[in-house]
Amino acid sequence: MQKKYIGLIIGILILIVLASGCIFISGSFQDLSDNSNISNNSDNGTFSANGVSFNYPSNWYLSQNTATGPTFSVSVFRYNSTDSTGLRLYIMPSNESTQDVINKGRNFVVSNGTIISNGTLKIDGNTAYQVTCMDNNNGSSKNMRYEGISFVKNGKMYSFLLQAPNKDFDKEKSNFDLILNSFKIQ
Repeated sequence: MQKKYIGLIIGILILIVLASGCIFISGSFQDLSDNSNISNNSDNGTFSANGVSFNYPSNWYLSQNTATGPTFSVSVFRYNSTDSTGLRLYIMPSNESTQDVINKGRNFVVSNGTIISNGTLKIDGNTAYQVTCMDNNNGSSKNMRYEGISFVKNGKMYSFLLQAPNKDFDKEKSNFDLILNSFKIQ
């Protein structure tokens, strides 16, 4: 992974996890394809753990951070690679409000990237802040589009990071929507 790519990801994660001060998640990921928390059918899989649930495309790979600590993460990717099209969800403690996240996010600048859009949307009935940016770096992340979505509920921040090559991002909207629209806090 090139330094510029890491810088962009860290920059986006800074936006997503501003309230918690967490920059990235360390620890190993575990393939959950045989986990009892997942039930697959021909249309989608279902993830349910750590107080949340969501559906995802059944042909995507799901992995969960196995590190202990206050931050939980789970990822779903089209291919068995975190460099492919996919979505990451981070859940962490936060003493800030969604409005704090929105206010800080409006001043966010992406190093060597371009912010395409920002605004708010609803996830599981909660107002969330959304920012979409394009990676202008050279290397494997060039022309990747990233979308960060965050909100705070009951002392926890829920942050999503969607990613896909810019040319494919809009084609993946239905897969991203499957996850985001089915997301529930239990």
